[in-house]
Amino acid sequence: MSKLIERLRDFRVGNNEKILTELIEFIKIPNNVFKPKQIQENAAVLKKMMERRGIATELWTTPQGRPLVYGELTSSRANKTVLIYGHYDGVPAEEPEWHSSPYDPVLRKDITAVDRAFTLEEALPIMDDSWRLFGRSSADSKNAIISILTALDFLASQGKEPSINLKFLFDGEEEVESPGLAECIKRNREKLACNLVISASGETHQSGLPTVELGVRGMLMFDIKVHTMASDLHSGHFGNFAPNAILQLAQLLNMLKGKDGFVSIPGFYEDVISLSELELEAIEKIPAIEDEISRKYGIKASEIQGNSLQHLINLPTFNIRGIEGGFTGASARNIIPASANAEVDIRLVKGMQPEQIFIKIKKYIQEMNWMVTEKEPSKEELLNYGGLCNST
Repeated sequence: MSKLIERLRDFRVGNNEKILTELIEFIKIPNNVFKPKQIQENAAVLKKMMERRGIATELWTTPQGRPLVYGELTSSRANKTVLIYGHYDGVPAEEPEWHSSPYDPVLRKDITAVDRAFTLEEALPIMDDSWRLFGRSSADSKNAIISILTALDFLASQGKEPSINLKFLFDGEEEVESPGLAECIKRNREKLACNLVISASGETHQSGLPTVELGVRGMLMFDIKVHTMASDLHSGHFGNFAPNAILQLAQLLNMLKGKDGFVSIPGFYEDVISLSELELEAIEKIPAIEDEISRKYGIKASEIQGNSLQHLINLPTFNIRGIEGGFTGASARNIIPASANAEVDIRLVKGMQPEQIFIKIKKYIQEMNWMVTEKEPSKEELLNYGGLCNST
């Protein structure tokens, strides 16, 4: 095995420019999941990249117009089949937040270096493995696709074929929860038959060690929108009289999670299936990276104290991913906001059911004397209830 790894590393070093060039050219193609034409262009290019490796490739268009790229590579000595799933779409790139163009990839000396960007030609003579490539989907997940194709290139360079049959399914709408994936799977059930499915979409552990992920958490997402009156009012005319929706939303959110980092909602954790002794033993062997992360991102103390990061990411989470209300910046106005919205995402672990968790959250909010509706409230409802929110 060590000789194989050595040959693989030699291949990667010897073909570094070629590998990075293919990745960079792939990243240069905008892949905004909300623009189907961009996704279709990516799919067409990916199909050609796969066919160059001898992969029989098809495009399966979902009802939403975003193609799934399917491929097969059979091996004469194989009796098992592995299907590799990945995705090539990306979320919209908010360019003002980028130090360089998201679709014109550059290299930097490390993840925190923003002062100097290098083109591939400039970087090749001086770069080492600590350098990083910056561009939309360079990490999520066009890099994974190039890694898979490069692995096939390596086998071909050694005069070998895979010991298993390979099938590939690259998704063009993963970033919007893959609404057309289930239907395409049903339509192509026989073609997709395999012994094992591997997801090629995931992060490398901060230690740099190879990682096998044995599962992922689920996700529950919803909005909590607080309403205090029928319309915004002027703060100079109605201050101290009209209730501020942003302040009331903040007070409501504060009731949902304690200062210790744990969720305050009764029954939130009751269905969680604890990790087995074998799982706990495996977690203990994962290298600790808490100090490194804290230094890198300026984190003085973790939200939940006394546990390693690996233990914490095996717990359910309650995250406020964004709050919207009122007016700020160039559009600022001296108003008392009538409504404020919070977007919530909850990571679910084994044993938790999203429907039941949502019911528990609504019940708890109601027990805190809030009226919860499923739609925007009427003026009559606002008059009848002191605290009112709708949750969707």
